[in-house]
Amino acid sequence: MSNIMLASATCINGLDTNGPPKNPTSNLDLIMEQRCAPETTEPAHRPAMMEPYVASLVRTLSQMGYTDTNYSSEERKLNLRHVYLKTTAHFTQPSASLGTDVKRMQAFIQTIARMMVYSYPKLPLDVMSDLSIYYTYTVMLDDCKQRTADTMQTLTVDLIHGSEQRHPWWQAVNQHLPSLLKHYGPFCSLTIFRSTLDFFQGCWIEEHEFQGFKNSHNYPEFLRRMNGLGHCVGASLFPKHDFDESKHIPQISTVIAEMEQWEMHVNDLLSFYKELFDSSDQANFVTNYAHSLRTTLADKDEWIKEVVEGFMQGFVTWHLTDPRYRIQELVQRTQNSRLSGQEELTPFWKAAMEVGDVDHKLWAFPPLQAMIHGIE
Repeated sequence: MSNIMLASATCINGLDTNGPPKNPTSNLDLIMEQRCAPETTEPAHRPAMMEPYVASLVRTLSQMGYTDTNYSSEERKLNLRHVYLKTTAHFTQPSASLGTDVKRMQAFIQTIARMMVYSYPKLPLDVMSDLSIYYTYTVMLDDCKQRTADTMQTLTVDLIHGSEQRHPWWQAVNQHLPSLLKHYGPFCSLTIFRSTLDFFQGCWIEEHEFQGFKNSHNYPEFLRRMNGLGHCVGASLFPKHDFDESKHIPQISTVIAEMEQWEMHVNDLLSFYKELFDSSDQANFVTNYAHSLRTTLADKDEWIKEVVEGFMQGFVTWHLTDPRYRIQELVQRTQNSRLSGQEELTPFWKAAMEVGDVDHKLWAFPPLQAMIHGIE
């Protein structure tokens, strides 16, 4: 949904190894020109571009100390099964699917269930399931046929007065949000809701397929942060069952601020195989925010550190093992081409597959279509 080119333009040059980037958009024009240049071969067949990318992946995985020990094999499978069933049951309701094709819905649910279980190992299963439903709605927004502008005339007034929204996506999401937000205190609930508004508005902008004017250096990051759901990700780590907001708002707000950037750029880095750039600065960007997160929390609550670390490890596992990111294909191509860095990348990928490669046939059943027909 989010444009990877726009996202990558936020992480160019001016990086400080001891903190966040100082000037991440100084070479925006250059990267835009490089991206617009005609290509005669696929990224996977351009070793000059592949080697820096592989080096970036290896550096990121090495410096974050990637070792996902969040679950045993059986725990992972059981959690996947639980979240899948709860999420699928929700979308058997005709009003929930928003007209999305059943096969696409099945793919969405399986992807989001894996993301939830892998990335949120410390959440209770009921919270994990409600969050899975929420994130499934976010990936469905692209499939909603109703043009946003046609339903926006009264959105703000309807929101203020508590009236029903006109956009079908908002109608469905608003039906579910109370179930999700009941798990969180007022600060995190407000953050999740505000992030949802930002996400929707960012997708509204993307309907225009506008990639920014040439000299608008702040536009790419503005849009990426708006529809990246980073604040929602950070806030959703802290359900009220486990965290008293009145005691932990300084830590929670700091994690939200840092996690927004880390989550966003890890996603972009591990998506680059499909949209390949020289991503060396992206790796620095990711590492800097990981360092900032860990340094900030170094002498703080141990449970908060475990929650954040668990998310970081699991989020990477999800990307390394989910077929949509094609990392297995990347590893095979680096091996076949004997590219520099393949010896370091392969063990990371194998370690991720060892813990995260769970055949969907073991947990993603019955299919959504069968459940819908069962209700009928």
